[in-house]
Amino acid sequence: MSNVYNVVEVYPKKMAATSDSLSMYLYVQPSIIFSYATLSPSMMKPIIITFNKIPHSFAIVQARAVFVRFENVQRENADTEWKFHRTYLWMSFLDESFTVPPPFNLMPQIGSALKNCWRRIKRCFLCRRLKRKGNSTNGITAMRDEISMDSLNATDVSQSNTLDSTMIVDERSYKRVMMTLVERYIAERTSHERKLEGDITVADMRNLKNDVVGLRYNLFKEVWCINEKLQIGTTESNHIDTEMTSVIDVFNALAKNKEDLEKFERDVNRWLRNLVERLKNLPDIESLTLARYPAHKSVRRSSNTVEEMVDYYESLKRQKTRRNRKRQLMRELLK
Repeated sequence: MSNVYNVVEVYPKKMAATSDSLSMYLYVQPSIIFSYATLSPSMMKPIIITFNKIPHSFAIVQARAVFVRFENVQRENADTEWKFHRTYLWMSFLDESFTVPPPFNLMPQIGSALKNCWRRIKRCFLCRRLKRKGNSTNGITAMRDEISMDSLNATDVSQSNTLDSTMIVDERSYKRVMMTLVERYIAERTSHERKLEGDITVADMRNLKNDVVGLRYNLFKEVWCINEKLQIGTTESNHIDTEMTSVIDVFNALAKNKEDLEKFERDVNRWLRNLVERLKNLPDIESLTLARYPAHKSVRRSSNTVEEMVDYYESLKRQKTRRNRKRQLMRELLK
């Protein structure tokens, strides 16, 4: 140890003369000093001379690179940090009770006062309820209630709503974490048992789950396509039904018209047969005219008889048309 003190006493000027911090660190580094302690003073002198002659350019370059890198990281994070702290500062001054711009928010308002009163009353009831439940609860719920009581007693009115929301969120996250832990435990236990029983692993179960999910998605897609096709088919079938009803109505009308036409043809044939029979039963016009009338009057009488026959036929036609009209009117009235 005397050698160590001698080294420190012999070379204080060199340590003070060096401007580089790293070189100073190397001069007073404990490992070097304790390594020098085992050497004699005669051996220390050449070692220190050679050590002082080593250039410190490499150490200086490394130090500069470290400082430059640190400065670059600070510059990169400066903008983000400034934005974060600025937003945090703004949020600390914002409040839900403020409904007017800053110059006028110093004046008390009825709405904000009522809200604050309601929050205080709610907080008091909540504190009493938590105190009542604090004696009966244990474990995690008791710790959570104590934390909520301390936080409610420590915070002001503006932070009460945030505490309620955080309590609800914490409870939900706690339940979610417990469920995931239980699922992991069950999965790990079953996977371990299956490993002991066979070659089934967790990766196989995961792949099977992915296959089931993919199959479910494909089935859902196919069912959706089939449903769309069924909807299109139902619309087309409804359209075809409407067209079929119109076609059936047309066929019914045609059948009815055909029946009327056949009936009319039967009536016409009957009327023609009756007319032919009557014409056959009529006597010869020329013989009648020659027998009854003189020769100079036969032409006029024959012509008169022909005209009478024409008139007779026309009267029959008129009667027939009148009958048909009456029948049509009766049918329309019946419809």
